[in-house]
Amino acid sequence: MANPYYDNSDPGQRFQPGTTAEAGAVEAKFDAVQTAFDGVQADTDRSLKLPDEGTDQALTEGALERRNKVVGFDADGTLVLTTGFTWRGDWATTTAYAVNDVFRDPATKNLYVVRRKHTSAALADDLSAGRVALAISVAEIEAAKVAAIEAADNAAASEEGAAESEASARAAANFKGLWSSLSGPLSPPASVKHAGEFWELLTSLPDVAASEPGVSGDWTSKTVLAGEATGPIDMAGHPLTAAAFSAGRYDLASATATDTLDLAQQQVFRIDASVSRTLAFASAPGADRAMVIVVRLVGSAGAVTWPAGIVWSEGTAPVLRTSWTAVTLLWDGIDWRGFVSGGEDL
Repeated sequence: MANPYYDNSDPGQRFQPGTTAEAGAVEAKFDAVQTAFDGVQADTDRSLKLPDEGTDQALTEGALERRNKVVGFDADGTLVLTTGFTWRGDWATTTAYAVNDVFRDPATKNLYVVRRKHTSAALADDLSAGRVALAISVAEIEAAKVAAIEAADNAAASEEGAAESEASARAAANFKGLWSSLSGPLSPPASVKHAGEFWELLTSLPDVAASEPGVSGDWTSKTVLAGEATGPIDMAGHPLTAAAFSAGRYDLASATATDTLDLAQQQVFRIDASVSRTLAFASAPGADRAMVIVVRLVGSAGAVTWPAGIVWSEGTAPVLRTSWTAVTLLWDGIDWRGFVSGGEDL
């Protein structure tokens, strides 16, 4: 192959032994040599150069090994042949790995990429020596997956809570008062108070009086309706004013009754006992509630029949005083308990 920079292969152009060389011919030869060196320098300046670090940077792979590969550098900066990435499957010991090989740890399922050409020993040793590097951590992916699921669940819960708040707000805006005072058709959105609790209507009713909250599935309990006062309220669920509630004072609703003691309306009742009475509770509290009521009976000419199930402190129903008798009844969530709390004879 001819030298592209300087060709002196033609014998006719060479200086011959025993002849005299003319100065012009010698000068022309030197000029040609100088031009050749200039060409070498120009090509050298344009070439990729490696620093002289005292190591051999030669590539020793044959043509078969060089196929479909490119020249690159490993983690030590050494010139090597490499590819993009090569999947090698599950990691195995005593296996030759090349730069950019990718394998999976069968124990942890993590993915690793090879940084230096080597024959594998223990994976932990190869990792600490920098021969391989962690590419994908399955544990981190699983943690991210769990976090994403939790975030989705929280978002769903927030959406559900928002929907419930919206429904509660609609019900609060359509509060109809005490259930016991209603009759006729009623459709959502609507809410009532019954047995000391708020109830939201779920379905349209032809007659609201025929569907009792807490008994019928037409209602769902709401501890406090959206927008409802969370401070002191009266038996109808309305906020108490400063005149009715202040530090050290709480006024209970009081009313005259005959036979039915509606506990959703009052907690203090005045009964004319000059005639016989058969008393009954309406809107009694549930098992998870407590209540104290006071019954003042005036006179004693009539016979008073109390609701069944009252546990009397004296073991029997009270004997009425001739003028008036005060009876305190306590519902403790299990039983009604009765006490004579006052009275007067004429």
